[in-house]
Amino acid sequence: MIKARTVIGAHGFFFPDGTAFTIPAAGTCGRQAKPGAADPKWFDLGISDYGFKPNNKVEEVKAAAPGARVLWDLITVEKGLTITAKIMELSNLVYQMLLGTNTLPDSPTAGGQYNPLEGDPVVRGWLQVQQYNQANVLINTLDVFVAMQIPGDVKFDDKLVDVDVEMKVLFSTLNTGTLS
Repeated sequence: MIKARTVIGAHGFFFPDGTAFTIPAAGTCGRQAKPGAADPKWFDLGISDYGFKPNNKVEEVKAAAPGARVLWDLITVEKGLTITAKIMELSNLVYQMLLGTNTLPDSPTAGGQYNPLEGDPVVRGWLQVQQYNQANVLINTLDVFVAMQIPGDVKFDDKLVDVDVEMKVLFSTLNTGTLS
């Protein structure tokens, strides 16, 4: 990546845990099984803005120099990453998280009848975020297994509906990224 001032636009795609995939070969999506980028069941999260928030825990190491203790080093004891998104297009996936329903079909298929609080409001699966600069050049592609939830209120009033979503990156040996 060339060092430069830039504006970033991003696109997010989601593949739910437990969903069958056919590319690169037949399998079932999970922490240890990632669908290929060309699999047709990746769900476009729509118009969204993304942010990355490191969740690391660091311990300070102090040492005497010569008598007073001073900061000597920082040791990382926990690592984490939360991806935040403002999703600006409603989908069945948003309603599934918001109302805690069982799995709903991918939009634009109608969600149909559902039972609130019957399912888990935390949705797990693979997230792919593609980041482009203002010249429409791909600069970063991130594939991570996440647990996704809506952390707060969703307002349905006289304003456009934006849904804040938190996606906590879960450990997988298949998590990967590519900087162009």
